Amino acid sequence: MYKSIISIIVSFIIIIAVCCLSFISGYYYGKKSVKDKIIIKEVKVSETKYVKVPKTMDEAIKCYKSPIRIEAKAVDNTIEVKAYDDCKEATANINIESSNDNKCCLYCIGTAIGTVMVIVILHAIL
Repeated sequence: MYKSIISIIVSFIIIIAVCCLSFISGYYYGKKSVKDKIIIKEVKVSETKYVKVPKTMDEAIKCYKSPIRIEAKAVDNTIEVKAYDDCKEATANINIESSNDNKCCLYCIGTAIGTVMVIVILHAIL
């Protein structure tokens, strides 16, 4: 009698442990396979200013040929972008939002159900 109760308890513990492991592995597999979708909500050019106004044709050619440099930094859900060269500079704020599909929960549930089914069948056979 005690052997059957201990056997049931051990089987129950093994089933719970395997289900937990399958849930965790399904969660991490789902997280790796599901990619976030980045949505640009708003682009707001906040400022455009001339650093130096060309006065001669040579200065205008230098301004035209000067390379554009771009700096960007992320703050929360906003990307602050600054583009500038020797003559002018512009700044913009880009508001973004990310959304992902909740498929990782389906992977977890499917993996857990499949594992439980296999364990139940094996336990019934043995």
